[in-house]
Amino acid sequence: MRNERTSGRWYLVAFALIATAAGTPEAARAQASVEGRYGFVAAESDDVRQAIREGTADANFFVRNVGRGVLQRTLTPPQILEIVVDSDGVAITAEDGSLLNSPIAGRTIEVRNARGERETVQTAWEGDTLVRSFRADKASRQYRYLPDPDGHTLRVEVDVSGSILPEPIRYTLTYRRLGEGS
Repeated sequence: MRNERTSGRWYLVAFALIATAAGTPEAARAQASVEGRYGFVAAESDDVRQAIREGTADANFFVRNVGRGVLQRTLTPPQILEIVVDSDGVAITAEDGSLLNSPIAGRTIEVRNARGERETVQTAWEGDTLVRSFRADKASRQYRYLPDPDGHTLRVEVDVSGSILPEPIRYTLTYRRLGEGS
């Protein structure tokens, strides 16, 4: 009887160890694949200005003429992008030094954007994709960071929508992992 209990406990301990080691948590695998320093590849990216023109083509005069400029300044792709993931959250830094650190797991935080306006930010994993969403009073932006299986390419799908936009603005940016000395 004692051997059965001991072996039963051993099986439970072994099962717990195997379950723990059987696979790295999805987020840890995703973290390893998205983390790094990347350079923008314009030739493989959508034309952001064209996406803005198309998304505002049916908008009123003010949005077409004034809003496009604001959108172009807001949505200009950073030339260098650095992503660091740790247990506290995700830090994404652009070449201009702008940094946004936000917790993972969908917790919402409030920040001020470059124009000083308040917006909320939420960051979460969807499989191997890091998703960061910004919401303000009348607009929202979502960035989906999708690492390619090659480990060297990062695609960023951007989706911008708002009450004054007749249709969402959507485009994809391509980044290539930079070497250690970059």
